[in-house]
Formats: sequence, structure tokens, C-alpha cells
Amino acid sequence: LVSFCEEVKLQSFYGDPCDSFDSNLSCSLKNICSMEFLKSWIQVPCNQTTDAPVPLTTLDDFLLSPSRDQCCDLSFPIDNKTTFSSCINALADLYYVQDRDSGLFFSSDDDTFVALIISVLSNVPYTDEYKPMDDFYKVLKKIYVCNS
Repeated sequence: LVSFCEEVKLQSFYGDPCDSFDSNLSCSLKNICSMEFLKSWIQVPCNQTTDAPVPLTTLDDFLLSPSRDQCCDLSFPIDNKTTFSSCINALADLYYVQDRDSGLFFSSDDDTFVALIISVLSNVPYTDEYKPMDDFYKVLKKIYVCNS
């Protein structure tokens, strides 16, 4: 999923959200897919995490918070399913309005991670005309198939 997100950002249709945000922090948070954020968050050395009240002005501030001895010093992808589930849940609880802002969806039965929706801004204008939308769909499908 991380490589898929990276691949999408390289496409000509990708609309950079930094063009529409005033704050660098807003831009950073909107310009990162949930899996990219998880990858960066879990790779932080545990001894660098902190509960100190830092001004959350950069993406790095978010990555260092909170102080933790789990979901840090890890490599990505996470091989252990339980660790992945624990870390994705912790990240969602800390930084996302669940099932709305992040595209992270969890089972209502046991809180396991069940789905991820990836949405990106596009510079392709919406139209009701079939041909342009079909062409755009085919480009998206090709990226998806190549990364599956």
C-alpha cells in the first residue's frame, strides 16, 4: 500500500494538496496516506518519543508523540499481524477521527482493522461525460493492477 501511495503521487493526474493549504502542517498531514504515516510513525526510535508538550507544527512533531515503548523501532512492513493491528489502532485513536478522515475502518465486533480507503486529490475535472471519466478510470485501474 505504501508503494501504491507513492506511485499515485507520481501520476500526472495527482493534485497536490499543498496547493490548497496555508499551513505546512495541514499540507503534510493531507499529503500522506495512512500507511505512509504508519510507516514513519513506527520507525521512530522509542527513546526519541515524548509526552512533552511540543507545539505540533510539523509532521515530525506528530511522529515523536506520544512517548511509547511499542509501535516504535519497528521495520515496515510489519510482519506480525497482532503488532500491525495494535499499531494501526493506536495511530487511529491518536490522530484520526475514525472512519471519517483517515479511510481506516475497524470491525465493530472486535476492533480489528478491516479496510482502508485511499483518496487523493486529482487535477482531473469531474464531468458527467462518459469518455473522460472512463479514460481516468482506466488509468487508475492500471495503477492498481500493477501494484496488486
